[in-house]
Amino acid sequence: VIVESTWGGGSHSAREEREQRFVEMVRTVVERGGRVLLPVVALGRAQELLLILNDYWEAHPEIHNVPIYQASGLARRALSVYQTYIEMMNDDIKEAFEAEHRNPFLFSRIKHLSSASHFDDIGACVVMATPSMLQSGVSRELLEAWCEDKRNGVIIADFAVQGTMAREILAEPTEIMSKSGLKKPLRMSVEAISFSAHADYPQTSGFMDELQPPHIVLVHGEATEMGRLKRALEQGAVAKEMERQVHTPRNGQPLELICKARRVAQVVGQMASKVPEDGKPMRGVMVQRGTSFKMMHPDDLVSYTSIRTGSVTQRQALAISQPLSAIRLSLEAMFEGVHALRVGSHSPPPSSAAGGEEEEGEAKISVGEALTITHKRAKGDASAFVILEWQGGAAGDMVADAVIAVLLKMSTEPDGLAAASDAHSRAQMKGDEEEISRAELSMLAIMMRAQFGNAEVDEDLGLVKLEVDGRAVTIDHMTDVVECDDEALRKRVDKARTRMLEAMRPCGFDDGDGA
Repeated sequence: VIVESTWGGGSHSAREEREQRFVEMVRTVVERGGRVLLPVVALGRAQELLLILNDYWEAHPEIHNVPIYQASGLARRALSVYQTYIEMMNDDIKEAFEAEHRNPFLFSRIKHLSSASHFDDIGACVVMATPSMLQSGVSRELLEAWCEDKRNGVIIADFAVQGTMAREILAEPTEIMSKSGLKKPLRMSVEAISFSAHADYPQTSGFMDELQPPHIVLVHGEATEMGRLKRALEQGAVAKEMERQVHTPRNGQPLELICKARRVAQVVGQMASKVPEDGKPMRGVMVQRGTSFKMMHPDDLVSYTSIRTGSVTQRQALAISQPLSAIRLSLEAMFEGVHALRVGSHSPPPSSAAGGEEEEGEAKISVGEALTITHKRAKGDASAFVILEWQGGAAGDMVADAVIAVLLKMSTEPDGLAAASDAHSRAQMKGDEEEISRAELSMLAIMMRAQFGNAEVDEDLGLVKLEVDGRAVTIDHMTDVVECDDEALRKRVDKARTRMLEAMRPCGFDDGDGA
């Protein structure tokens, strides 16, 4: 709990007692012919004290000749709000309005004063002025004007902050420093009575005892008062055998508290069929209704809650002139090692159509369980397009972004790769191992040329010869051996060769029986 510590270990006297003392202080000063200065906050405290003074003056005709002035423009403007929203006030105000048919905030004995120079400073009077700390403004002007006359008096009715004139005069000095820098004798009486809205020690300690928080953080208070309140709260906790830590951080000092929230949840549905093991986490969906929690498998949401699950299917079409085989090859290279590319159906090979044109139709491939690609081509039309379809979500969107990037980059693929890929596909369909090997050698040379520069092919020996940074590299496709004097370069080329061949060759899938 974070709580203020303005009044520290101090306590307020009873409300009725404070009001009686206040009006007695005021009357004492005016009866000796003096002027009463009431430095106040414009909102809240000013209206509260005006109510007390107006009611007291109404009840005592013998002092009707003594004027009461209110010298705050903001307090005057705020009165209209108080006069309007009577239903927001306390029971006494509402009862006076309803039973006596009068608005308590329509003051009959209060006069409004625009400045300190706009009233006749003759004889006894009461002036309520801002600010409450007497640092500047009308309240400071009147303090300096009246401080030398012992008949006058100032009543501090709010908390006086350390370092302010209000706090200074409470120490009863013999003189004060004016704003002009001159010292003036302080002969007027100085009284203090608290109408502060800040909580005192009994209120704070009672609230803390009821809540019983393990940690209390004190703010909004002077170091001395904060220390007094800290000690009092700690001693109170010891006496009541409570666990309590009281923290008093300085301004700007971070405070870290480790709080472990505990929730008790009822496990239902599929998850309830298995007894949980101590120390092992449980994974499911936590559903809160009011103050109760239930944990369940996502499939049980429909049975145990009013929540209905759904999904968003996203589709995107891209124009592409590349055949499905080339698309498949590029995707296999991109998703190497994932084992997530599945082939649905194939379009007839170009050789089966007259004039080398693909027949009208569509074919599908899927990337794992995340995304499906439908390849469509109209009969006699060289153009084609693909439709990507996936379930919206973090994983699906990530795969879709990667696939789209691959498709968009295919227009810049090495020359001849698409034709070599088609030849490779036809050879695989025939089952001709010699043609497959020659097509792989051709594709390998094209991709090596794109990655490392000039590459020469010896089809008779099944070799690809490269020159990288002045070093000769030979790839023997028949024996899967890479030769080079530079071992680092040899490993680099061999790694690229392995990945290229894995992308070319069909990938196997587990059929669920480990086969």
